[in-house]
Amino acid sequence: SAGMWALLTLNVELLPRLPLELWQTIFGVVAVCGACEEGFAAVKAFEVMAWLLHEPRLLAKVPVFCILAVRPLLANQAAPTSVSQGAVHLLSHLHSRLEVLIKDDEATDREMDEEPEGEQGSGEDGDTPVLWESCWLPILRLLAEGTSDPRPAVRALCVQALLGAV
Repeated sequence: SAGMWALLTLNVELLPRLPLELWQTIFGVVAVCGACEEGFAAVKAFEVMAWLLHEPRLLAKVPVFCILAVRPLLANQAAPTSVSQGAVHLLSHLHSRLEVLIKDDEATDREMDEEPEGEQGSGEDGDTPVLWESCWLPILRLLAEGTSDPRPAVRALCVQALLGAV
């Protein structure tokens, strides 16, 4: 986990150009670290994910399927409770980023509706079902899974985040 942290933070300018396959590899390694029973690895995995999602130079460059690396952070009962609580905050952050994308998309749709006839797009909102299935639904499912966590603090935070998301 510490090696992944060093690798990513020292090469931040290369990250926006990574193909999706390499992002999947990064998230796979972070997920394995997040699932470790040793607390240090889970903490470092959380730090990597928090940094990736909050680094200004990477804004809108980290693929949304990063939820694959957040899942073990929430579910790992051997990790410190603060790691799982942080994972809930990361999910809430991802949810709010998606909300901005939808609002921007709705504004674009309204602008297209105001265009003169013949210049309009198809008028269909083809991206919303994809965004729902591939982004929002996994976030909501993971929060819902967290509501049955045996740790009361994690469970309560998941309920709160799920209510806020809905």
